[in-house]
Amino acid sequence: MLFTGRLITNIGDSLYAVAAMWLVYELTSNSIFTGIAGALTMGPMALNFLIGPLVDHLPLKNLLVYSQLIQVVLILIIPITFYLDILNVWIVLTIMPIAVFIEQFAYPAQQTALPKILEKEELVKGNSMMAFAYQGTDIIFIGLSGLIIAYIGAIQVFVIDAFTFLVAGLLFHFLALPKRANEVAQQGMKDTIKSAKSSYTKDLKEGISYVKNSFIPKFLVAVVGANFLFGAVNAILPVYADLRGGEVFYGYYLAALSVGMLVGSLSASALNRFSISTIMIVGSVAAGCSWLASFMVTNSYLSVIMYGLAMIPIGSINVMTQSMLQAIVSEALLGRVVTIVSSMASIALPVGALFGGIAANFIGSEYVFFLGSIANILIGAYWLINADLRKIPTLEKMNPENYGLSA
Repeated sequence: MLFTGRLITNIGDSLYAVAAMWLVYELTSNSIFTGIAGALTMGPMALNFLIGPLVDHLPLKNLLVYSQLIQVVLILIIPITFYLDILNVWIVLTIMPIAVFIEQFAYPAQQTALPKILEKEELVKGNSMMAFAYQGTDIIFIGLSGLIIAYIGAIQVFVIDAFTFLVAGLLFHFLALPKRANEVAQQGMKDTIKSAKSSYTKDLKEGISYVKNSFIPKFLVAVVGANFLFGAVNAILPVYADLRGGEVFYGYYLAALSVGMLVGSLSASALNRFSISTIMIVGSVAAGCSWLASFMVTNSYLSVIMYGLAMIPIGSINVMTQSMLQAIVSEALLGRVVTIVSSMASIALPVGALFGGIAANFIGSEYVFFLGSIANILIGAYWLINADLRKIPTLEKMNPENYGLSA
């Protein structure tokens, strides 16, 4: 149920992401507004740490269900206002960040629910499947969304989006989840919200302190650096692809990225026998070398292939990072930790994009792309020279107390 719900809601997200940007452009024919739209959809992702305390207190099933149903209502506003002939770009720009913000509740709730229904040794496989639900839908529906919009129009896509969120909400409703220790039996939603609100500040501070006093900031440096880099390269990828052979290559590079990440996510479970540090070090260096080859080869098709290969270890690293947190972080604090980590990582995305865009104007998009390969190698070197990170064993052998993560 959790996997199917994640799969369906991500189908909606994938279609919505492209349809919203296209609708903004269709309403304005102005790239400035599409830029504003992109910024507004990135912003809420950095607020995940504020959501963590609520995820840790509110019933997970309610979070999963209501986050989908609220999005149904929000998404339907766009086609309704269109048919009433009152739709304008400001309505779309208002709905977009609110819908993205609501979806931020669903992701940590799903991540928190996963270790409740799986055993520790099943987490990597479970996260691989969840990553497949995310990357797989991206590959299929972001690629098809342009054709779908061209065939039925952006407005009809929003109707389809609303239906996918409704189906996902129904699936989450039938999901069987054991109650957490901090959930009060037979307590109404109103009382639970009141309780969460009264202790919100305390819980948020507790989560930040928990992260700060553990090993998490050390590996978070690499995560933030990787996201900064991804934001920078993502911003210049259309320009770089144009240098490689035209706008068609932009689609090729995006497809290579998604396929590579998907393959890496699905193959992560086969890496369980290796230590986390080995996966991080070897994976980052391998990604950097393949990325460097992508930059250096003159054949553009080969460049696309090497870029896709670089994404495979990165996909595996993402899964192992999620599994590591789920395995060693206290259940009562997992929601807060996941959202704090994802918030710090998300902040780096728009900052990196801004850096990439500015840097490309001075040194050229091809050299910003080149910096991406070097940065991956440096991330591997960072794990290698940091004694604490270098000694992290396999997932099954990790003891929370050794990393400042005792309950």
